[in-house]
Amino acid sequence: MKAPEKIEAVWDQDAHDNSILVLEKEEGKLSLAEVGNFLRYSHNGSFNGDYVIAICTKEGQEEAPQGDQWVLYKVEPGAGCPVCGNKLPFYEAAGKIDRKIGLIKRMQAEMDHRAEVEEKAVQLITEGRHGEAVELLNTLDDSVIARLQEEFETEEESPRQRAERRRQKAKVILNVLAEDVINMNWNQEEEYLKAFMKALKQIEEGGHE
Repeated sequence: MKAPEKIEAVWDQDAHDNSILVLEKEEGKLSLAEVGNFLRYSHNGSFNGDYVIAICTKEGQEEAPQGDQWVLYKVEPGAGCPVCGNKLPFYEAAGKIDRKIGLIKRMQAEMDHRAEVEEKAVQLITEGRHGEAVELLNTLDDSVIARLQEEFETEEESPRQRAERRRQKAKVILNVLAEDVINMNWNQEEEYLKAFMKALKQIEEGGHE
């Protein structure tokens, strides 16, 4: 989509030294849709982000101005809003909310399943069928809840936190490979894979240092 024409954007500061983006249109009034498209598509998307609009009305003039001007505050998720002081974001994207609801439903279904299995196992034990109870309990996969919890925590991460986690994982892999490189025969794929799997295991055990 082509960015709206005849809109100029200038970064400035308000009276409290907060960074503001001033949008000005030479002719006609700015609209919310027009401003949204400008922020999304102009300057190769360099204005993408979350903004708060402050509207200040003044005493009417005999002649309406030819153009229009809006003042926008760019805000970061988790930071304080310079206008209302609340923490951001105010909302979550619908897709993210749907994924979190789906994860909660899956976790609840797994917990219900585990409760049914454990209840059945107790019944078998009271009937003296201990072997069957053990076999039934062995069908439970303890890693399912852990994986779902990890997915949920990933959804809660901010882009900065996610990038830092990936950086830490990459750092562990590079460190392990650097330690093993002296004795490694890079012509043998098996040795490389062993070193790589060693790094992944260290990550799983929390060795991010």
